Amino acid sequence: MGGWTMGSSDLLNDPEAMYSALWVAVGVMLLFVARRTYGALFEGDLAGVVMVTQLFITGIGIVLLATWEPVDLRRISLPLVVWTVWTLLAVAFYNFLLLPPDFFGSDVSLFESYAAHLVTQGEHPMAHSMLDAREVWPISNASANITATTTGGVVSQYSYPGGTLWSSTLEAALTPYNRLGIATVLASTTFLAWLLARVDVGLEPLVLLVWMVPIVRPVSASLGMITPLWLFPLAVGLAAWYDGRLDAAALALGVAVASKQLAWPIAGLVAVHVLRTRSPRTGGRFLALAGAATAVLVAPFALWNPQAWATSALFPFLPIGDPLVAQGVGLTSLTVSGVFEVPRTFHRVLVVGMGAALIGATWRWPDRMRWVIPFATILTMLVHYRTLPSYYAATVPLAVVALDARFRGREETPRPTLFFDRLIKRVQIAGDAVPEDSKFAEAYRRGRK
Repeated sequence: MGGWTMGSSDLLNDPEAMYSALWVAVGVMLLFVARRTYGALFEGDLAGVVMVTQLFITGIGIVLLATWEPVDLRRISLPLVVWTVWTLLAVAFYNFLLLPPDFFGSDVSLFESYAAHLVTQGEHPMAHSMLDAREVWPISNASANITATTTGGVVSQYSYPGGTLWSSTLEAALTPYNRLGIATVLASTTFLAWLLARVDVGLEPLVLLVWMVPIVRPVSASLGMITPLWLFPLAVGLAAWYDGRLDAAALALGVAVASKQLAWPIAGLVAVHVLRTRSPRTGGRFLALAGAATAVLVAPFALWNPQAWATSALFPFLPIGDPLVAQGVGLTSLTVSGVFEVPRTFHRVLVVGMGAALIGATWRWPDRMRWVIPFATILTMLVHYRTLPSYYAATVPLAVVALDARFRGREETPRPTLFFDRLIKRVQIAGDAVPEDSKFAEAYRRGRK
């Protein structure tokens, strides 16, 4: 009777088999996306038929290549990656153009779009109710643009620091659409390309798997999901910090802090780590650069109307307006599921306690905590009364950055030309497959020497 035994040709001892298995998973996820897209087709939709067919063929084609013995996936990884990214990007723009212009996938999409519209009109978006958009624009009744409060009302306040409005306003000024999404699609795709260029070749299929999670994939970005606009600079900041390039880390983290409050716990712990492990001068420089990057993006809104900006930026933390309904997965699940209601005060105490514990642990054990810091936001939000599933998904790309840095020891060997290193490595892998007696192989070996 057969069984699985360590020491034989199992996946743990066979990196090539593990690499092929990851690519099979990528193909399967593409087939899942294809099935979801197929369900949205309508009669006469030729572009949709092409997109769905491309998804199905790409998915099953990757599974075939990963299981076909004569194929060495390492030697064709670059074209596979490029084609997969192109497929995801094409589906995203198809999705953006397919949806009715009066449809908004969430109140985040509606609020960001209308706030950018107000800026183009010379109005301060944080001083207006975002629900006024219903009186200005035709909005489909199918739009899911409501966040309920405990009093039976809905949220009407733009509740972000304002950093994302720069790219959103530019898109609003240059395009004829009310619903924004081009900037977020480009941010999502650029984020994906950057991470693929950064990681080791063996982690490429893992990155592609991560990008099929709804919160970060280009298709979701096409609906106006602004996550890539703050998650991308946050990931760049973490990567630069792991590399030991503190100036770049400070600037990128400053951009993330200016864009979304969810970046604050992670950026804050990175600052604590720098203050703990570096000289006072280096720590001061780090704080100054991060603060300057944040100030450049938010100062125009803060100086324009200080009270309105403070209300928007601090809305998630202060008892401003009607309290939101409990929602999400975590401690709040007890309230959401009706098991029993957890008092809001208890949630606040736990959030403060978790934040203090993370700061203390980072100061006490900086070497161990450097790999925990990417999870600071989700650890804090676990005990918050609103822990949306998207918060969990947004953590995964940051974990990939940390995983790659831990495996490669980047801080000891910074690589500022990483993209070209990846390209050269792929050329070397392909070159090793050239027959030994060919003229190209002889020239290639001379070049390597």
